[in-house]
Amino acid sequence: MEFNHLSFYVDAVAPWRDRFVKHWGGVWAGPEVGNGQPSDRLALVYVGRVPLLIVAAPDIVGDYLQHHPPGIGDVALRVIDLEQTLGQVASAGGVVVQPPQVDPWGRGRWGKIRGWGSLSHTLLESWQPENWVPGIAPGDCSTAGSGGVLITAIDHAVVNVPTGELSQAIAWYASQLGFQPRQRFTIDTPRSGLRSQVLAHPQGSAQLPINEPATANSQVQEFLDYNRGGGIQHVALHTEDIVHTVGRLRAGGVKFLPVPPSYYEALRQRPGYQINGSSERLCQREAAIAQLQILVDWEPHLPQARLLQTFTQPLLSIPTIFFELIQRQVVQVKEKDVQAQGFGERNFQALFEAIEREQMKRGSLA
Repeated sequence: MEFNHLSFYVDAVAPWRDRFVKHWGGVWAGPEVGNGQPSDRLALVYVGRVPLLIVAAPDIVGDYLQHHPPGIGDVALRVIDLEQTLGQVASAGGVVVQPPQVDPWGRGRWGKIRGWGSLSHTLLESWQPENWVPGIAPGDCSTAGSGGVLITAIDHAVVNVPTGELSQAIAWYASQLGFQPRQRFTIDTPRSGLRSQVLAHPQGSAQLPINEPATANSQVQEFLDYNRGGGIQHVALHTEDIVHTVGRLRAGGVKFLPVPPSYYEALRQRPGYQINGSSERLCQREAAIAQLQILVDWEPHLPQARLLQTFTQPLLSIPTIFFELIQRQVVQVKEKDVQAQGFGERNFQALFEAIEREQMKRGSLA
């Protein structure tokens, strides 16, 4: 199971379409309603190679927006066998919202199920290697991924759930879609905390970390309060060169969570710290990582394959949906390419502390 695309549920298409094109270097790929005029119901924007469907059609987003602010309302997944997956969902007590539909342009089949809480999942059985989005005609997307913003894929999507729902949500994704538990985290500071379980699919790269609050003032609880319930807290977008990508995004006006200089002072003292060489170019890259406030982590047994991450400010004026940029470095070990895995527990801690600092600015961390 792989990620295919994201559906961003909003009250007006044009401002969000223009924002992702202008600030994120996105490429608008339609649809049009005639005379080249864009639709006011939805727009498909490629952020790098990731399709982002911006939806304001009342028949699709009306119920969602009655209960929540704008956010990611649907995370679409590519499956091997649509009929088999929908059958598994139904037999596990799930709800099939849209039965199998054949794409009129011959790209595959798709259906939709109800996800956890207000979330839904479009499921696609694709007959071609490229990602496609139901309801959007094939267009000239040859420029998708241009502009130097090297976003290649959706790495993971994080779901926040209310206290007491973590085990239920884990069981739901396991029984209905076949996800399996992997890493488990408990992140805390003297002020607040959260619990997290990472779910991964055994037949693909899709990963769904699920968080619940560990304290009443947790940033997860703040999200739940502002979002008026559970939902997607953030989506991680993979890049092959995070320094270049974040530099371009910052230049385009995308705002990121700040990281204090003390983080990098401590980083250089951490066991296993290395920069894979000492050339002037590599030293400049390390300086750029600190300047761009990118977090760095690694597995103790493989310190040369680093996990590089950074996080945007919330997209709204309230602390709900945001994006992560992530690079999983690839190194050669015994003549085989090995990619950094996991989620970086120390980066997770650093992210928690960064959001906590923003909570303190808002006065919501008692």
